[in-house]
Amino acid sequence: MKISKLLYDCLFNLIVSIIMSIVMSLVLTSVNVGFTHVFFSAFLKSFIISVFISFFVIYFTIPLVSKWLQKVFIINNENK
Repeated sequence: MKISKLLYDCLFNLIVSIIMSIVMSLVLTSVNVGFTHVFFSAFLKSFIISVFISFFVIYFTIPLVSKWLQKVFIINNENK
């Protein structure tokens, strides 16, 4: 399936932000409130907020970090 670079980047960012937000929200919610009766609502609130924040953080930082790394390091393409 062919898609545009912009759509690909947005999908990549969304999937990474969802995975990252699930893990971080689960861990931090369990540490902060424990597995109590408010865990699920606290997790959902944390997850929704973190998905929006992480999407934009990923959107802006991945290209910057990639460009910075390409300036600092030379990629060895040999399969050794």
